[in-house]
Amino acid sequence: MAPTAEKFCPACKNRNGGEATFCIYCGAALEYGGGYRTTPGKLDTDLTFLSQVIEKSLIDSFQVPERGVALYLSDNAKAIYVMDEGEFVLGRRFGGEGKERVVDLTPYDGYESGVSKLHAMIRQTADGYEIMDLGSTNGTWLNKQKLIPKRAYLLYSGAFVTLGRLGLYVIYKKAKSDE
Repeated sequence: MAPTAEKFCPACKNRNGGEATFCIYCGAALEYGGGYRTTPGKLDTDLTFLSQVIEKSLIDSFQVPERGVALYLSDNAKAIYVMDEGEFVLGRRFGGEGKERVVDLTPYDGYESGVSKLHAMIRQTADGYEIMDLGSTNGTWLNKQKLIPKRAYLLYSGAFVTLGRLGLYVIYKKAKSDE
C-alpha cells in the first residue's frame, strides 16, 4: 500500500505529510495497527485509551531527579536535567544574553522546530511548578491546550509541553506534603 499524499493527526486533526509517522504539531503517532489513519474523523476510543496507557507507562519509566526537573523530548530518550529550584527559561542561547537561565534547545532542533530565544519560563511554586509563555512567536501548549502569553499555568509532573513544534515531557518529584 503506497503512502497517501497527506495524513491527518488523530489527536489534533492537523494535516501532515504522507511520509510522517508522528504529527509535527502535537507529536501524536500517525500509525496504528500497521495502517495509516488518513481521515480526520472521530477519534477511535480504543486508540485514545491505548495512547493514554502507553503514555503513562513511559512517564512512569522516566528517571526523575530528587531536586529540579527532567525534560524528556518526545523523540529522544535522553533527559535534560535542570537542577534549579527557582526559575529557568526554555529557549535558544544567543549572544548578549541577559541574566535569565536559558535551557538551550538548539541542539534538539529548537530553531527548526520554532522555539523562540526566550520561549517559556518554568518556575517553582509552593505546589510544584508553573509554566508561562513569554510571548513566543510560535506559541506554547500544555497538554495540547494553547497557553495565553504572560499568564502562569500550573505544571503537573508528567505534563506534555509543546514549544512551537518541539514536544517534551516535564517530570519532577512531588513535594512530600503532596503525596
